[in-house]
Amino acid sequence: MILKVKGEHNEQGEEWLFIDNIASLRERKKAKLTPEEFQAELEAADHACIASPPSEGTTGTVKVGIVKGTTIKGGKVSVIFDTIAYLCNDRGDTLEKIWAN
Repeated sequence: MILKVKGEHNEQGEEWLFIDNIASLRERKKAKLTPEEFQAELEAADHACIASPPSEGTTGTVKVGIVKGTTIKGGKVSVIFDTIAYLCNDRGDTLEKIWAN
């Protein structure tokens, strides 16, 4: 499977993160994190797609999606994002949409 995560939008268009060879997802969740929790998840993640990072001094919660899984070779992968992710089959057909908010 392929995990496709939307990144930020800039003058060149939208950026996307593609992670292929996903064997399974063991966790996919939406979360409202404090700035401290957000920073800890960000540091622990293998990949991040944060289009709207919280500004310094933010006291409210940050809405994110978190996906954790295993690759075909047995490696672990984790992604934190504040946009949308798509779980696709190996042909690129969407199997599931995973929203951050």
